Amino acid sequence: MVLHDLTPADDGTYTVEVSNPLGRSRVARRPEGPARPAGPGSLDVSFDPTAGGERLDFGGGIPGVQAVVLAPDGRVLIGGQFNGVNGMVRRHLARLRQDGAVDPSFNPGLGLDGEVTALARQADGQIVVAGVFAAADGQPHGQVARLDANGAVDPGFRVTLAGATWMTVTYPTSVAVQRDGHIWVCGSFTEVNGLPCSQVARLKRDGTLDQNFRLDDIAPQGNQWVDRVFVQDDDKVLLGGCWTNPACSLVRLLADGTFDSSFVCPRVTWFDTSSAGHVYDLATHSDGRLAIVGDFRAVNQVSRNGVAWLQADGTLDTSFDPDPDRKTASRGRWSSNLTVGR
Repeated sequence: MVLHDLTPADDGTYTVEVSNPLGRSRVARRPEGPARPAGPGSLDVSFDPTAGGERLDFGGGIPGVQAVVLAPDGRVLIGGQFNGVNGMVRRHLARLRQDGAVDPSFNPGLGLDGEVTALARQADGQIVVAGVFAAADGQPHGQVARLDANGAVDPGFRVTLAGATWMTVTYPTSVAVQRDGHIWVCGSFTEVNGLPCSQVARLKRDGTLDQNFRLDDIAPQGNQWVDRVFVQDDDKVLLGGCWTNPACSLVRLLADGTFDSSFVCPRVTWFDTSSAGHVYDLATHSDGRLAIVGDFRAVNQVSRNGVAWLQADGTLDTSFDPDPDRKTASRGRWSSNLTVGR
């Protein structure tokens, strides 16, 4: 059978339907060849981390990516709960090339022996990795490790977290790096390198704890749940989570870790003005504004269902309302990889 005068859809696919008195059959096909350019927000089919092989999963369960870092050259570092990518053994950590293929020049050896929950890239290309692991490439590293740009473990960087707060286990949730090399880690823990330190730690470049910073100086003990740290371009530090009194759930620190009094901590609430909401993730725009997502229904008593823009000083950007009809409110965990266009 030969078909003439076919008109493909915008994406290049075409549908053929054959029928007779007994029934009909329909098939859709995309012609071979380069993919047509797609519009903003559509899938980039040129990036395919599964092309040419099958994903491995030696440990059972459902593999997933928990953290993503984009390098200046376009390569992508991923961490999470997996034991391989595209047919290559990669235990919980891998780097992909611009087309999504595994980058063989990044080889973490034995990898991590547990889930990777957070990643951060230093200015020199080294990578800070946090997660639920006790070893990196077979070397003892408790929950936090640093790798060189080629994947080799930095043996001089030693950080061990212990204890738990809002979870029943030690669980780092976020890491960030300042320009001067200070490293911020937050999550469920009460000790760093054997020293008392709850939920948020500021580490020196060599991994030792900066004892000049104490979260209790920012918010009363037992009053906070911090699971997101973000370093702005000016080196100021944002901490997101859930504070019950006051119900702000987002504070900003100066570069040295002291409280930034110029930032108006937004009052983030759930249902009513007395129930604290939870900021799960945030990102900054080049104009200084902040995007926040999480479990909340209002910001500064103005209805916002889980998504809001803030001005650079922390006040609500009232010109942005993603849900004016209040139809999409939901409660659930947001991804910790929010990205804002520049």
